[in-house]
Amino acid sequence: MFFSVIFLFGLNYLICNSPLFNILR
Repeated sequence: MFFSVIFLFGLNYLICNSPLFNILR
């Protein structure tokens, strides 16, 4: 469960830092 929380935070971090997300936003 703890690993899944870290995974979600990491995935959210990658999505927020990706140029694609900035273009879509």
